[in-house]
Amino acid sequence: MKHDSSSAHELLQLVEGRKIQVDSRKVQPGDIFIALKGRRSDGHYFISDAMERGAHCVIASEKGFGAALVVHDPVSVLFEAAKMVLDDSSRVRRIAITGSNGKTTTKEIVAFLLSRIGKTFRTPGNLNTDIGVPAAIVEGYNKLTEADFAVFEIATDGPGDIAALTKLLEPSVAVLLNVGTAHLGNFESETALFEEKFALFTSFAGTRTAITCYDDDRVVRRLEDLKQEKLFFGTAGGDFRIRDYKYRKAQTLLAFDTFEGTKMARLKGTWHLGHLLDLGAAYLVAQVCGVDEPALHLPSFVLKNEGRFSIKMIGETTIVDDTYNSSPESVRVAAESIDRFQASGRKLAIMGSILEQGHSSCASHKRAAEFLRGFDAVILYARDEQVLAMEEVLSPAFSSSCPKAIASWLSDYVKAGDLLYFKASRAVEMEQVIAEFVEMVASDS
Repeated sequence: MKHDSSSAHELLQLVEGRKIQVDSRKVQPGDIFIALKGRRSDGHYFISDAMERGAHCVIASEKGFGAALVVHDPVSVLFEAAKMVLDDSSRVRRIAITGSNGKTTTKEIVAFLLSRIGKTFRTPGNLNTDIGVPAAIVEGYNKLTEADFAVFEIATDGPGDIAALTKLLEPSVAVLLNVGTAHLGNFESETALFEEKFALFTSFAGTRTAITCYDDDRVVRRLEDLKQEKLFFGTAGGDFRIRDYKYRKAQTLLAFDTFEGTKMARLKGTWHLGHLLDLGAAYLVAQVCGVDEPALHLPSFVLKNEGRFSIKMIGETTIVDDTYNSSPESVRVAAESIDRFQASGRKLAIMGSILEQGHSSCASHKRAAEFLRGFDAVILYARDEQVLAMEEVLSPAFSSSCPKAIASWLSDYVKAGDLLYFKASRAVEMEQVIAEFVEMVASDS
């Protein structure tokens, strides 16, 4: 990646106190708009839209669009500006987190625990891409340079992304949560996706501590050859092992083992198994960074899980909204956790497609369907027809591509005490089905 220090320095001056946007539709007055050329669109065609929305200035790679800064490669300049910020923050202890699921949740728990002992910077929201991470660093210059800890979540859209971001961040602690099938369609094989994720541990020689899931033999075996300190969380073993968990009213009661013995935690809200594994990873990070007893702080943490296994009551019907994203692995942990609910009625799963699976789409849907065998009925929302591959494993009670049709069927079928589990990738917009169903229930009432 070519560096242009003068342009990067100018970018830092332009951005000071402002937000960076690469989508003109999200521009607010005073924001900086960076026009990027992507595979599907060219941001230069949206510069006028960004300016009309109040953009302070524009950074582009072509002249003639009224850009305040014209550079050969805006992404490279953004990386170089982020590198400058990180060089000014060399004393800050950095934690990098990746995985197919749970990155944002883990980041939030880690940041919460570390903030008990020092100033903590974290990347906002789910800014975890090769654009989002450096943009968050550049935007957060002042907070980052004043921090004691910095927590980053990083993701991949294709080969090389994890390595590039790891080299940029130079983390002292690296966390690999899991290697599932999210974004599998962007890779040649599951092996290639695994190697991409594992690059978190091999791309920067200065990483002191590697934290990962003991339940994944592939990762555990590969770590044997690395010199870093290794810590594990999981259900089968590790330095943080989930012993048991159960739900009581609006709380999750967790029992877990550490080298100090068995401990208990009373958590606010409903945490599924995936959340609890994320907590295990965060617990180990906190210990490594000097938090004496992380469990003491956990009861104060509020799980922000809107669309990530969030629980709502509509009359006497329980709705489990798990529509933020989807993968076979996330269906498995959700189904296992729902089995522990003390529900009086039936369990229904309303399923939409799992996207970005590429040639593995059919296999992924069939695998996810296997985890739904314990439900009393499965309904398929076929706005995207990939979900219909589940019919090779189970017989759906109903199927439709129309949100109103699904909602109408549910309103006729559902009884008091039933539980409805809604699951799909974000682009499927399963929330439309939920909204239609809630509206129908309200009208009937």
